[in-house]
Amino acid sequence: TLRSLGTLPVERGVEVVLEVEEDLPLVPVDPDQIQRVLLNLIQNAVEATPSGSVVRVRAYAASEEERPAVVFQVLDSGPGIAPEDLSRVFEPFFTKGKIGGTGLGLYVSHGIVERHGGELHVANAAEGGAVFTVRLPLQRLDVTEITG
Repeated sequence: TLRSLGTLPVERGVEVVLEVEEDLPLVPVDPDQIQRVLLNLIQNAVEATPSGSVVRVRAYAASEEERPAVVFQVLDSGPGIAPEDLSRVFEPFFTKGKIGGTGLGLYVSHGIVERHGGELHVANAAEGGAVFTVRLPLQRLDVTEITG
């Protein structure tokens, strides 16, 4: 995914730091679709982060919960998201004037994560910046088809 960003981080003067837990469990996903989600989140974070700052990408297993999951977090060092906009960032065509933005990236990403049985959340970090969290369950939910 980082290779897919090309030179964007260098051009923006932003360092992308990976914090990946060793021996992450396998998650049953479409890798191209999840890469699309991560690429969108990381690209947005790099674009929101001022030059000379860091974007952190974390990946870890969350096994203490009822539904074990792999969690990805993308944390930027930007200004964060206005409180009144937090509930709207996953709406189609919602954008805050990003040049070349269509307002569809987060909407599409949210849909991809949900189709994988996961969750995508956003929050502002206490130390500043935005945090996007993707939770992907280790097992797909069983879908039972009812026929008449």
